[in-house]
Amino acid sequence: MQITGNITAIGQLSTPKGTYQICYQDIEITGVTGSKMTGNIGSKKGYAAGTQITVEVTEDPQYGTKFKRIDPQYAGGGSQGGQRPNADPAKELSIKRQAIFKGVMSAATIASDMIGDYLIAGMAWEKTGTWNLTPPNFVPDDVPPDSFPDDEPIPF
Repeated sequence: MQITGNITAIGQLSTPKGTYQICYQDIEITGVTGSKMTGNIGSKKGYAAGTQITVEVTEDPQYGTKFKRIDPQYAGGGSQGGQRPNADPAKELSIKRQAIFKGVMSAATIASDMIGDYLIAGMAWEKTGTWNLTPPNFVPDDVPPDSFPDDEPIPF
């Protein structure tokens, strides 16, 4: 559950722990509706009363109610690793084209006269999500070997 409100009471800040020197303290948050919730939160410097905060609330069987601060700047889709706000569509398309080109060019089994067809199919796949190229020598795995005529060699 996620709540937003003001910090109305703070507890004693613990001594720094771990590699990142995180300090823990109990805080009480009063929500917009007036409801109060108390929990434990970690930070490097601690929190002050009167500060507005948005937190994710979880219940820990060993430690009780835990808060994890959510930075509204990064909160996209419920996680702090949301999408970049200023993504350039032309740059994104260029990156996708480059990845498709590298993928096709690194495939050792593609005949040189088919590379253009694979690149076109790759761009269509990027837009539609469907691969539309069937190479001329393609044989599905479920075709029994005796279905080929005797005068036609089996393509390997």
